[in-house]
Amino acid sequence: MKELTQGLEKFLNFIFDENYLTLIESSFNYIYKYLIVISIISKSNRNIQILKNTFSSISYEDEFTKLLDSIFEDFDVENSHILIEKCAQLMESDYFLCEYKDLFVTKCKEVLIENHINLNTYIDAKLFAKLFDDDSNKIKIFVENYIRLNYFDPEIISKDDVISYKVKDTAKENQVIFHITS
Repeated sequence: MKELTQGLEKFLNFIFDENYLTLIESSFNYIYKYLIVISIISKSNRNIQILKNTFSSISYEDEFTKLLDSIFEDFDVENSHILIEKCAQLMESDYFLCEYKDLFVTKCKEVLIENHINLNTYIDAKLFAKLFDDDSNKIKIFVENYIRLNYFDPEIISKDDVISYKVKDTAKENQVIFHITS
């Protein structure tokens, strides 16, 4: 498995080279959806940033590029949810992507929630549960785990219907309190 991951990483470094992206842009736009899918599944911030920069300078647009913009530029939860569903439908009819549809949808949801956490201090698990047809407790646990893993020494302030975490944001050198409702 490790060799497969290393091979995939080498392939991605190769394909995300500026020369190959220029070739894709000029002749093979349809390949962008594959690059978007693999970048989101692998949660490669580097590749996502390269794609965002590429799309800001070209006029090509499809459901996958719209999704990338919605998640990583507009941070629009509801529109992203709609686009995730549209992309999932398109993936069902794609021979190469159909096998990865469920994983792609899951990773899109995770990235969307993670971006929301990074931009907001109030996280409504019910909103995400409603959008994603999921259990709000499952979303709440995901959010709690994300906070615990990505913020230094989170302190639980209360544990009622609203769970609050007091964390030190080292980037901003201040304290942030996350409120999670379910």
